[in-house]
Amino acid sequence: MSLTVFIWNNFYILDCNQNFTGENGQIFSPGFPGRYPTNAYCLIRITAPTGRSVSLYFNQFYIERHSTCRFDYLEVHNGTRETNTTVSKLCGNTLPDPIFISTNQILLKFVTDSSVTHTG
Repeated sequence: MSLTVFIWNNFYILDCNQNFTGENGQIFSPGFPGRYPTNAYCLIRITAPTGRSVSLYFNQFYIERHSTCRFDYLEVHNGTRETNTTVSKLCGNTLPDPIFISTNQILLKFVTDSSVTHTG
């Protein structure tokens, strides 16, 4: 998966637990542009400057498809904790619509199972 957020530089997720701060940029899933790994559990916390909001624009998206996103998925939370409101749970190969968060902090939770992988 490739999505544009507010981090100025390009960040490739090598370590699944990352904290990013800044204005804009791109984040890439583990292994991108190749396939993402099996059994991943990634928590990516993103913080924009105070008084700003976060917008996610997806440039590419291909995660194992399932009607309830049971196996592999990207979850977007309003805030930096898993207990914060889930804004969206995404999977499949349809490019998601942009996601607009009214606060300056989000959590991206990327989870994969032990079998099928794609480019993210």
